[in-house]
Amino acid sequence: MHYQFTGVFRQVGSVWVGTVEEMPHVTCQAASLEETREMLKGAIRETVRGNRTELLRQIGSTSVIRENFELSV
Repeated sequence: MHYQFTGVFRQVGSVWVGTVEEMPHVTCQAASLEETREMLKGAIRETVRGNRTELLRQIGSTSVIRENFELSV
């Protein structure tokens, strides 16, 4: 599945802090901008996987309809 996110990066002292505009609770920091970008991508992957796993646990064997959709904001 393909997702598109917006990374917001700022330098704070000697480290770079990255946040995801669409998921502001996902943040990371590292010594370089490139390392922060890569860490942020990993944090997004883990968050999406974790959310999916938790949802599947919650719905259990309940019958559901799953639909993919696109949205422009």
